[in-house]
Amino acid sequence: MHSAKAAATSAWDRHVAALTSKVVTGGAILPIEAEMLQRKSAIYAQKGVSMRAQEATALVEAIMDGKVHRDYVIVGGLQYLLTTVSESGFYGTATSVSTGGGIVLVKNRKVLVLAVYAEPATAAEAIPYVHQFADNLEATA
Repeated sequence: MHSAKAAATSAWDRHVAALTSKVVTGGAILPIEAEMLQRKSAIYAQKGVSMRAQEATALVEAIMDGKVHRDYVIVGGLQYLLTTVSESGFYGTATSVSTGGGIVLVKNRKVLVLAVYAEPATAAEAIPYVHQFADNLEATA
């Protein structure tokens, strides 16, 4: 049983490593099913961001309740202002001028893919990249 959990964790870590290998500087994969949030960690894997469990839980709850666009998204203590909402994606900019860049959130049937990017990467590069990653992840998971 323990090795199965370790294998699942390792798989999520590999996915996040692939996500952060191009365009985006940090990312996380979060469960969106309510029973998974309650039983297990609120974060399957993350790299390049220091997201806390409370931030992850609040973010997933806001997305599932349709309220995520009403406030700032906080990831690792950094604030992002969502500027665009679509059926499966949420896109925003960093509020810190010194940080630059933005955030892309893409929800599929099983997980929420969170990606942050920094300048010189642009939203026009990051958004399709993260959507393609999320589509591929859904096909393989």
